[in-house]
Amino acid sequence: MDVIKDLQKRLDKIVLPRQWDTKKHHLYDPINYVLGIKGKRLRPVLCLLSHQFYSPLNKKALDAALAIEWFHNFTLMHDDIMDQATLRRGYPSVNVQYGTNQTLLSGDALLIECYQLLGQRAGEELPEILALFNKMALDVCIGQQLDMEFENKMLVSMPDYLEMIKLKTGVLIGASLQIGARLGGGNPIVAKKLYELGVDVGVAFQIEDDFLDCFGSAGVFGKKIGGDIQQNKKNFLWILALQIAPKDIKNELLSWYQKPSSAKKINKILAIYQHLNLPSLAEKQIHDYSQKALKKIMSLSLTQEQKIPLIHLVEQLIRRKK
Repeated sequence: MDVIKDLQKRLDKIVLPRQWDTKKHHLYDPINYVLGIKGKRLRPVLCLLSHQFYSPLNKKALDAALAIEWFHNFTLMHDDIMDQATLRRGYPSVNVQYGTNQTLLSGDALLIECYQLLGQRAGEELPEILALFNKMALDVCIGQQLDMEFENKMLVSMPDYLEMIKLKTGVLIGASLQIGARLGGGNPIVAKKLYELGVDVGVAFQIEDDFLDCFGSAGVFGKKIGGDIQQNKKNFLWILALQIAPKDIKNELLSWYQKPSSAKKINKILAIYQHLNLPSLAEKQIHDYSQKALKKIMSLSLTQEQKIPLIHLVEQLIRRKK
């Protein structure tokens, strides 16, 4: 859609502020690096899109969208350290490029920049926007904490896992839509509905992320395949496998879980996933959550013209290339 591409191009031009002069100090080198490895900027685009439902774009909306994009990248910087990830969007992760300590400090600086950006054009709506942003940020941290705790548990229930990915991934997408709508003057009830459909999109997105971690292409996915298995992360496929596997296969999975990371371990577990038909089952769950989100879009009090780019953005987030 032209409207999506136009918003992406507009964000690309301003995502790296000129005042981040790395000749004076190197605090912003890792920040410029991670923001330069640009993704599709879909979260900030969702913020701008929902704002345009109610009002023409203005500087406050652009600042909020940038704060969302910067916050997202702040979480990726810290997440890659915790996951010991070596790739991000097909490039060496920031922690590989700059080291753990520099990545932590620069990530903290990027978070501070988010709040400076939100507050520099303070208006009567600022307290509400900060409250929504803060709730989202804390929820993401809670989700990440749960994700780390799950690594040390042999068994994780599916409801607990879905709650974790709702917090870790879903609330950021939901808040992007909600904040944009409220800044544009949208009704709080409608903005909350936008938040809820964004959460559904986020859950579908994370399940697909889990799927791609196991069965995607590293060149397209931008991460090392089998990274979750290597880190003993309890992703959607692992939990589903333990739910449906016969006792002998379940015991085999648990046995592999306790072994050190190796190519053999990854290949064996992936073979079991294939045997259990997990790729098809995971894709069904992705489809179900995406349909749930699309139904919510269709129920919104928006024109069909407004709904079309929102539908396309949701499809971009959920239906990534394998």
